[in-house]
Amino acid sequence: LILDSTSFNIDEIKEAFDQNYITIDMTGNFCVGVVKIDNFEQFEENFQYKDGQLMRFAIKNVLCEVLSEEFSVQMTDINTDEMVFICNSPNNHLSTVSSMRKLLYNSIMHIQKYINLSVTISVSEFTTQITDISNCYRQARDFSNYRFILGKGAVIFSDNVTKNEISQELFFSAQLEENLGRSIKSCDFGFFEETLSKIF
Repeated sequence: LILDSTSFNIDEIKEAFDQNYITIDMTGNFCVGVVKIDNFEQFEENFQYKDGQLMRFAIKNVLCEVLSEEFSVQMTDINTDEMVFICNSPNNHLSTVSSMRKLLYNSIMHIQKYINLSVTISVSEFTTQITDISNCYRQARDFSNYRFILGKGAVIFSDNVTKNEISQELFFSAQLEENLGRSIKSCDFGFFEETLSKIF
């Protein structure tokens, strides 16, 4: 559903929800959030597979518990470094974003305090159509790239991205540009992040 919701009609989605005990209401406003573990290479070095799974479970548990104060939420793993949640709210868009931003910052603080991990969370714009969920997921993933600009432990909504696109003009040396290209070609993510930190 998250990866290709447009392939399903409403009845098929409802049936999938029922079969998988997904309790999200199919009416109201929907959004998708992408949760990235900061310093993921270090995370993999510090935790073996089972321990890493336990840490991811703990992150999901904290997020679901905090968000469920005001939202209907369902969460799953997509990749080893990426967790995704679907949220539903009956409220209007502006009050929903304001409430969710506060709860997500609360979640991040709890995760840092009790699990000793840093995560960055990006959230798509809201939709009233459950069939748009895969588009929302792709948008949230795109937003997650702004963590290199906004920093670790950020909560990123579309307004963060818009403000950044309007206000930020980037000027950097030819050497930094060369380093950036070299790090991408060699898949040296440590060098890539180090170079980005000098640019931004």
